Amino acid sequence: MAFSNSNFSSYALQISGTYNSASRYFARSQNGDNGGAWQPWREFTMAAVSDERLKDVKGSFNVEAGLDNINRMEFKLFRYKWDKPERSARRGVIAQQIMQIDKEYVKDVGENMVLDQTPMLLDALAAIKALRQRDEDNKVRIAALEMEQDRLQASVSSLIAAGSATKEDTESESVSGK
Repeated sequence: MAFSNSNFSSYALQISGTYNSASRYFARSQNGDNGGAWQPWREFTMAAVSDERLKDVKGSFNVEAGLDNINRMEFKLFRYKWDKPERSARRGVIAQQIMQIDKEYVKDVGENMVLDQTPMLLDALAAIKALRQRDEDNKVRIAALEMEQDRLQASVSSLIAAGSATKEDTESESVSGK
């Protein structure tokens, strides 16, 4: 779609998407007043479908795998080539790198690679769950270690007390000449 009016010389809008992409659509614009440069693709979702009745569930996802995926991501500071020099650095990931981790993270739209944030978000949520389980496991482990430490400390104190009593008995025997 392209149009012109008195406010700017020309403007174009591209929309891309297919039904089999789970009702996901991408759009970008081109403003003739801005040197004709296309702006980056933006994703908009018509509806994020998650209804169990529409799914053939295969099993449970290993949340540690989600954590592993997140840990393998290389986070970068960057500027887009069209950003103004005074713009502060952005932070994020590089599509080509995270595609090596999981192909579901990236989609080709037009001539660019764009992030599919749904699998990334779900892996991040799985990572949180995995870390929460590790935290709970560590709390149980720490409590057991603290109990063992208390038991050992009591045993050491008991041995020290017994050793002191034996030493006092020996010293009193040597003083009395027994």
